[in-house]
Formats: sequence, C-alpha cells, structure tokens
Amino acid sequence: RLSGRGNFLVNTIRNAILRQFTLDELSQMSIVDVGCYDGWILHELSDLPFKRMVGVEPRKKNIEKGKFIRDSLNINSRVEFKCSDINLLDSESFDIVICIGVIHHLESPSYAIDLISKAANKFVFIETICLSSNHQNKAFKKEMEMKDIVYRYKDKISGMSGQKYESSYYDGSANTLSLVTIPSVNTLIMSMDIKFTNVRIEADPISYRKAFKKYDRDFQAVCLSAEVN
Repeated sequence: RLSGRGNFLVNTIRNAILRQFTLDELSQMSIVDVGCYDGWILHELSDLPFKRMVGVEPRKKNIEKGKFIRDSLNINSRVEFKCSDINLLDSESFDIVICIGVIHHLESPSYAIDLISKAANKFVFIETICLSSNHQNKAFKKEMEMKDIVYRYKDKISGMSGQKYESSYYDGSANTLSLVTIPSVNTLIMSMDIKFTNVRIEADPISYRKAFKKYDRDFQAVCLSAEVN
C-alpha cells in the first residue's frame, strides 16, 4: 500500500540537503534519523559523505529487522543505531536532524519540534501525517480570534490538531498506549516558524500522494524543511 513512499522520501530528503550543503561541507557533518525504523532511509543516504550517521529507533526489533536483512545480503552499513526515542535529542546534537513518520505518533507535535530545535545545529527535515486544511473554515478562523500584535508582522494563519488513541499494535506506531496528535500543515509551519528560519514545504499533501503507486487510504502527509537560526 505504501509502495513508492520510500524512494520519494529519500529523493526529497537528498534534494533538500544537497540544495543546502556541498559535499565538502557534508563530509564534516553529522546526521540523525529520529524514528529510523529499520534504517533503510539512512542507508539509502549513506553515499553522501557524512562524517557520522545515527539512527534512533525505540523498538529494538525494528533495528534487528534491518540488521538481519543487511547481514543476509552482505550489505555493509556505516550507520550507528541507538535504541531510544525522540527524547535522546535532549542530550545530543547533530548538524542535520531528520524526523520521518514520528510526530503523528506523539502526544505533542510542538514538544517534538522543540526537542528537534535543541538538537539541530544546521538543518531539519520533518515528515508527518497531517490534517487537511479543508477542516479550517471561516467559522473556525473567526473563533480563533487572530488579533494578537504578532499578526501585524505575520500572515493571519491558524492551525488545528486532532487526537486519537494509539497502541503499540503496529511496529511503526506509538511505543505504548497513548493519546496521539495529528497536526494540520499550518500547525506544523507555525511551530517550526517559532524555532527555525526559512521554513519550506518540500512536498505538500497533493504532490506526496502522487508518489504512491497504489493510493487506497485517506492519507494526508507533508514534508517540511528549515534552517537553524
């Protein structure tokens, strides 16, 4: 069902990084993938000359899946794997932080972005499922009362989010029974705008969906990048 997503993500991440940095610069830089699952995305990026590559994944069995496949196929990997979650970013820093498919499994997107901002030295790339902007109608915007002085200097945008239960039933879901939050694109943009500069939509939900070879689910997702101020 998700066929096409992996290659699309790798190509989008690669293009964003190479737009920002030269190969010589990358050779002196570190990158971390928070929620790396089996490490496939980092492995696909390992031809870039990063000085250090780290994959962070809370479920040991997901790390072991990747190791089993690489060992079976005699594929060498220079990625360093850590069995931990996004809170590892509270104690370590990296030049580039990528966070793929994680934020929509957490209770607070703003908390996750705050952790990412503390750990990122130069650049961030975030991908997450999001709510459609169709839910933000005129009545919603009126009730939000965007009258703060900050709106004299910024566009009058507002965001929203939805909550649901999520358990650890799927290997790529929440680590424990949790209340998780799905943000809207505007919510993500505003959260990142406070912490970073030059927030950029690398793939909006429409262009993202086109990457799927078979689209048969109500899947809204977005890719965003930003520079560290």
